[in-house]
Amino acid sequence: MTYDRVKVLIAELEEDGLAKVKENLRHNRYSPPWKILYVEDWIKEKEAPTYLYHELKAPTGHFFKAHEVAKLKKQGWVDSPTKFGKSSKSKATRLKITVVAFWKKEWKWILGFIATIIVLYIVYLLL
Repeated sequence: MTYDRVKVLIAELEEDGLAKVKENLRHNRYSPPWKILYVEDWIKEKEAPTYLYHELKAPTGHFFKAHEVAKLKKQGWVDSPTKFGKSSKSKATRLKITVVAFWKKEWKWILGFIATIIVLYIVYLLL
């Protein structure tokens, strides 16, 4: 088996897309055994979960499938929070971003906590 055959097979798989490759594999359309092994490995690689971080949308991280990574990296997602842009943002701006992201994620719990504190204070005043 030569490197050129594998290169051509990978190019065909990329062109067909994940859904069509799975269908072809299910219907045994890849005849030599070496092709089946490469196709199965290619599918595993495309479906492998990848953990990415975004400074505003998900500073604590989020799981994505591997085939989505290339598109997401163009939108500012990185594979480590240490790779967030270290440009001219001050500490206050970073704190604001963190607070806003936390509020978006946990707003129900925060409102519940505030309501509980208010109710307890009113009960305290009535007693």
